Amino acid sequence: MNSLTKEKITFKDIERDFYKIGCEVAKMLLQRFLEEIDLELAGHRDKAVLRHRGKKTTLIKTLMGEVSVDRAIYRKAKDDGSQEYVYLLDEALGMETIGFMSPNLVEKILEYSCEMSYREVAEAVSTLTNQTISHQGVWNIVQAVGEKQIEAEKVLVESFKRNEVTAITLSTYSRRSQIPWGIRPALPMTPIPTSQPSPILTDIPPAMAMTP
Repeated sequence: MNSLTKEKITFKDIERDFYKIGCEVAKMLLQRFLEEIDLELAGHRDKAVLRHRGKKTTLIKTLMGEVSVDRAIYRKAKDDGSQEYVYLLDEALGMETIGFMSPNLVEKILEYSCEMSYREVAEAVSTLTNQTISHQGVWNIVQAVGEKQIEAEKVLVESFKRNEVTAITLSTYSRRSQIPWGIRPALPMTPIPTSQPSPILTDIPPAMAMTP
């Protein structure tokens, strides 16, 4: 106890140190968990279709910090005779990352971006998580997610024109968009006739609306 008093260690310092220790342990466990799943998938794959082509080390940025994962890559013949390379681990867990960032980290960045500048978001993320990011990195994430959203909406609209989806499906998709509402007005969107209420505006909480 005397040593703590002499060094003037505060509870804030202790909390931060133990948080970092917890993150290091969690990163180790996550790495082991993902690589074990990858091995299991390798053992159950159709070896005649999926040819093992080695492993690739990837650094995934998470709320806990960077996690190094060795993923097996496979070569697969397509119906047209061409070949493609796939990661069974990515397909099994839906690991569609943006800039090798975990979905939880991306969601946190987008959430903060609704109310803060990119510099403030970078500082908040670097302070409240064990992962550092620059304001340019925040901008890149917002733009990448926005582009994905625009492409997804274009595909859905085209499907609607071909009568492959209903207007209800289109409206429901717009309301349940995973992009926080505060980001959407900054993206180029197809204008909606003023004579009709926009389905996108339905059920949007007042706190999430963009102020002029």
